[in-house]
Amino acid sequence: MTSHCCSLMNDFLSDLRVQIFYSSQMREYYIPLKGSAAVQGILYCPWCGKELPKSVRSKYYDILENELKLEILPDMEEEKNFPKEFLTDEWWKKRGL
Repeated sequence: MTSHCCSLMNDFLSDLRVQIFYSSQMREYYIPLKGSAAVQGILYCPWCGKELPKSVRSKYYDILENELKLEILPDMEEEKNFPKEFLTDEWWKKRGL
């Protein structure tokens, strides 16, 4: 079963030897930068070339701050107070994003 853009992306996301990751919470594909906490976002599949879905990161913070009136601090300590749906991909699927 292919749940991403192609079977190769599916395979490599589950292969621990390959440094490519997917965050379902933010709908983002990325490569971690060695020796850093930073990551490089990926906009196109390295194997099939298909454009990947747009990140929902800005919507995530807009909803938390503007609709739910939650304060977002850099250390994300308040994440424990977020509605449960915001800890997974449920929040953007539920909103049809």
